[in-house]
Amino acid sequence: MKTTKSPLNWIPSRFASAMMGVVLTASILSVPAQGTITFINGGTTQNYYEGGMGFHVVAPTNQPLMLEVMVLIRAGISSHPTNGTPHMEFDRSYLTQSNYVVFSLTSGSLFGLTSVDLADTFAPSSTPVSITFNGILADNSVVTTTFTTAGGGSATFQNFLFGAAFASGLVRVEIPSAVWAMDNLVFGNVTPVPEPGTVSLIAVGLLAFAMRRIKTRS
Repeated sequence: MKTTKSPLNWIPSRFASAMMGVVLTASILSVPAQGTITFINGGTTQNYYEGGMGFHVVAPTNQPLMLEVMVLIRAGISSHPTNGTPHMEFDRSYLTQSNYVVFSLTSGSLFGLTSVDLADTFAPSSTPVSITFNGILADNSVVTTTFTTAGGGSATFQNFLFGAAFASGLVRVEIPSAVWAMDNLVFGNVTPVPEPGTVSLIAVGLLAFAMRRIKTRS
């Protein structure tokens, strides 16, 4: 009986394994392992990108996207908090709807958060301001933390640590709070999620390896 060779039999198992390694390595190298967002680009925007991270003003389900924007403030501007460098502010306190800011890595990779500098948008701040971060994990579960600034006439930023719950596995983070100023957002523990094309290449490699093993045993 004539045996028909599979078109994939020419791929040696060692080559298939090496190919998978190269593909996975290339995917990992394309994503920064960690970084600090310093909001260096001034302006007013509903979409901001820096260091592989994207920030977007979004609307809750079934609500319109209104005119709130993220404002990037230069250092030393009167009546704003300062730490000697530019920072980002968001303020919807004067409006009745609930648009908010969400951020994630533009690569789609999972990530963790380490720390952030926060302040009131007005300085000196007369009352404490609470800023909430909701982290959405890969299984759609949510972790939450709320930081509260000092108030009491403070005109500077405070540094806050996110803790173990935010250390890794985040798909995106939402900030539902109405008023905040942010700087020096530190992220890390980036876990690349292969793109569809990469997944297809890995699948071909695995299939070739399996078919090679079957041929060897038969």
